[in-house]
Amino acid sequence: LSIKILGLLNLENQKQNIISNLCTMTNLLQVKIPKEKNILCIKELLTLANSDYRYCKGSWNFILEIINKLYYYLTLLSMPKDERELFYKNKKQSAVKTNIKKNILLMEETISIEKETMKILSKEITLNHFEKIMTKTLNFDSSTLIEFVNSMCDIAKFEFKNNGLSKIFFLQKIVEIAELNLFSRPGFNWNNTWKILSEFFVEIGCSKDNENSINAIDSLRQLALKFLQKKEGENYHFQKEFLMPFLDTWKKCGNIDTQEYIIVCINNLLRNETKNIKSGWEVVFSIFKEVAYMKEEKNLQKQIIDVLSYISKNNYNEIKEILKDFTSCLILFIFYFPDEILDIIKNFFKQIEDENNYYIILNLYKPFIIDNNEQIREKGLNNLIECINSKLKNPNSNIFIVGKKEQFWEFILINLIIPIAEELILKITIISNSNRRDDRSDTFSNSIDLNVMNENVRYNTEEKNKEIEKLSLTLENLLILAGNLFNEYFFYNYKFLGKYFEELENIVFYCEEKVQKAGLD
Repeated sequence: LSIKILGLLNLENQKQNIISNLCTMTNLLQVKIPKEKNILCIKELLTLANSDYRYCKGSWNFILEIINKLYYYLTLLSMPKDERELFYKNKKQSAVKTNIKKNILLMEETISIEKETMKILSKEITLNHFEKIMTKTLNFDSSTLIEFVNSMCDIAKFEFKNNGLSKIFFLQKIVEIAELNLFSRPGFNWNNTWKILSEFFVEIGCSKDNENSINAIDSLRQLALKFLQKKEGENYHFQKEFLMPFLDTWKKCGNIDTQEYIIVCINNLLRNETKNIKSGWEVVFSIFKEVAYMKEEKNLQKQIIDVLSYISKNNYNEIKEILKDFTSCLILFIFYFPDEILDIIKNFFKQIEDENNYYIILNLYKPFIIDNNEQIREKGLNNLIECINSKLKNPNSNIFIVGKKEQFWEFILINLIIPIAEELILKITIISNSNRRDDRSDTFSNSIDLNVMNENVRYNTEEKNKEIEKLSLTLENLLILAGNLFNEYFFYNYKFLGKYFEELENIVFYCEEKVQKAGLD
């Protein structure tokens, strides 16, 4: 009654003192066997938390400490006898390691008191009281909820740090509170609560104990699955906020096992909730980009490529609005998994109808066709030919809409063929100029004995000429592709391509001249 009166009169300090004294009188915070009066205090405290929770504001840390102790005793009681004895044996051993007789005797006394306390509490108290408190959080005002969640997180952190019995219990309850309050509170209010939870998950996720970090990340995954079911508004991008702990944990933990599990969780979210992800893509792509720079972690990279491939086949309509960001991430993996990336491009090409997205996907061919590796260049060009031919043969393709066909070809010509041709010619020109500098070194051979240098120059020239020939062949095939595809439309645009064929003839002539000069076959 006194607590209610003080609460109504807003005498917070006096009210908190009474609640604190009531917690002390439970004897759970001291190593003492509880008596009947202590049991009455425990029951009164639980009743206060359940029925008169509005008066507990400012005192939840005291109350939750008592609940934590209750859970400790009731958990021990629920253990199989062998498991409980093993637990106490380990506690004794920790005291023996100190090699101090006083500590050993104190531990034995503590264990004896705990066993007696378990028996007494088991007859009077159940955890149902605490389950009810969880549901009452729906009625908490914003500041009370923040206080409650903060106290829960503090106790959970302590338990994780000390490997306490209630660490998982409190972790589960934190997840339940988050789930209960997610859909019932305005975004702004929930955002303040999530900041506390986010810091908690990141701290435990970065734990040196793998089991603790995995538990934290898995709890975060459970919440994310729930969060993604809530529709995101245009002005409040909460998805980015609640997925951010995955990225923060990734950057801070430095533990490859934890990082791998983060990828597993993100992939799971993408396979199940792609249709609901909006602003959360920013965090997803940031994590994937982190993996792209981990050159030795091919397994993680392959997991990402697999899920991106899955999305390209099954969820194009859900991601077409963010296709540019998707491909910006995808392009970082091109040189690790060129075949898989080309398959993804092909998947997109079959489904695209929007002109802007055509441009985005066609741009992915550029790094393939101008790559230094001949096999990659050939694969990229062949894949491009196959994709365009598939559009030609598909009567339902939107490029056959009246007035669109010519625009489509001109689009490919201007935005793909010509830029790539210019890039190839630039590479060829750079190598050619390098060869000319090597040629000038021949003038010194008449006056100075530079046989070794000349042999190196000859070898370098031979390798560069071969590279020029390969690049020229790619350029020629690219331009032939343009000619074959455009048919009559191609001649209309010969003014675009003519200079590239002329440049190609000059390159071929130059290569032949260099080969003859070098005495090569």
